[in-house]
Amino acid sequence: MQALTTPEGDVGLTYLVQANGRGKRVEEQEIGQAGGGSTLFKRGKREAPVRRISGLTSYILLQQGDVASDNLAITWVDVEPGSGQQPHRHSPEQVYVITQGQGRMQVGEEYVDAEVGDMVFIPPDTVHSMTNTGSETLTYVSASTPAFDLKALYDTGELSR
Repeated sequence: MQALTTPEGDVGLTYLVQANGRGKRVEEQEIGQAGGGSTLFKRGKREAPVRRISGLTSYILLQQGDVASDNLAITWVDVEPGSGQQPHRHSPEQVYVITQGQGRMQVGEEYVDAEVGDMVFIPPDTVHSMTNTGSETLTYVSASTPAFDLKALYDTGELSR
């Protein structure tokens, strides 16, 4: 078996394809939808729920309710130069992994500069924020456990600056 995306590319539907020894498709089954009973879930930036707030664009890749286990939430965030999050807190612990650019991270009363390849851990219920201090877009991937409703956090305005 192998996982394939649709012919249109990364559009959010993933198929499990069983092939016989000659590579011929024998069966296709759509999988990865919430509540579908599958262990495979895939969501790309193009089909992710998006929230735009004061120079931040957040792509919610995985959040509470997307999969049965609800143990993890993941967001891809692009931050324009000079922009950043309002300090906020939530009960899940979290990490930010910087994939592009540089920024200044607040965790509690401490501040640290972060750049590509850095990971910053945020304990549960700790005030934190990230600000882009560079001249290019800052991109980070945030992972939180347990999962929580990320759309609700954005929609309440807690992450506005």
